[in-house]
Amino acid sequence: MVKVAMMILGVAFLTACSIPKVRLVVETRDPQNSVIERGEISNADTSGREFRINSGGSIVFNASADDSDGLAALDVLGGFSCNRSGTVQQGVFNSPGPNLSAHPTSANMQATYQVQCVGGTYTGSAQACATSAKNASRSCTPNATFK
Repeated sequence: MVKVAMMILGVAFLTACSIPKVRLVVETRDPQNSVIERGEISNADTSGREFRINSGGSIVFNASADDSDGLAALDVLGGFSCNRSGTVQQGVFNSPGPNLSAHPTSANMQATYQVQCVGGTYTGSAQACATSAKNASRSCTPNATFK
């Protein structure tokens, strides 16, 4: 009887704590818009992934999320720096996703950032995150890193 009660509590806890499934597809492109690398990272992954960039190219983020309880938010966040002979320029990847006020069970978004670091050393990282509409639990992918 105690085991059955514990199992019911465990199932109730797991269903009450819905965590969005999040996926980030990253493409790095050269100045002619040809793909250098393309890869995927999900919140189920235990580590991130490194991507090669071209100092005059671009980074394309395609983020998607699913949650049977509905989604409240989907975004891509991160930052970068460009070091040119000791002068460091820093910036952010900040792409708020689509308006999810209707709490759909799936959503996706795309954002493109230009890499402007000719003659310098570029480093950066970004991740996609989603928030559940039911309990505000937030889930993120591991970082995609750029060099």
